[in-house]
Amino acid sequence: MSTPTCRVCDTPIVAPGTGRPPRYCSAACRQHAYRLRKSSPSPQPERRRPAVRAANPPAAVEKDVPHLTRQELLAWRGVLELQTAILPALERELREHTGLTLSEFDVLYQLWRTPELQCRMVDLARAVLVTPGGVTRIVARLEERGLVRRLTATGRQAVMTQLTAQGQRELDAAMDVHFQGVRRMFLRHLKAEDIERMMRLWAQIREATPPAPCDDTANPDTAAEARG
Repeated sequence: MSTPTCRVCDTPIVAPGTGRPPRYCSAACRQHAYRLRKSSPSPQPERRRPAVRAANPPAAVEKDVPHLTRQELLAWRGVLELQTAILPALERELREHTGLTLSEFDVLYQLWRTPELQCRMVDLARAVLVTPGGVTRIVARLEERGLVRRLTATGRQAVMTQLTAQGQRELDAAMDVHFQGVRRMFLRHLKAEDIERMMRLWAQIREATPPAPCDDTANPDTAAEARG
């Protein structure tokens, strides 16, 4: 068995017969070792690095669904995803530049399309593309701003809504903003033949689709308004 030595000066230490063997040969070496420990910086515990999150969540995988092939499902989902992406962006631009919502714009636009710039409420509810169920409330907001007026006359079966001169001026400005956005976000990605094909497809689907009902159950606000 080897003879232990002092940890400071390497002097051999006579180990006692029992107990723990000494580490230093004298009290002076013990104090020297203590002062060295106190003056040396204590090692910092290693910090645990936070787990790195993945930059992007795992992509969803299309699964088989009833009644549709994988290609048919993607074609349908494309319509919904495109609408979800473009319509909010168009509305933000419209609100920022004109103060109109897309629904308010649509009501003004549908009135502008009619020969006399006026339409029965029930017909207006069928014509709008965005929120047909809220046409009465939309018309009330537009009337407060002087953009439309509601007309009633003896013998008429329904309330008429008419585009005012101020409404047409604001619609002109709104169309400039809106349709510029439509071109930038949608049409610029299509070729002329794509647009022609799309028009034929929409017409084919539209002709095969029954019109949405506009009665007391489907649209109580508008139906009540139409009865005058």
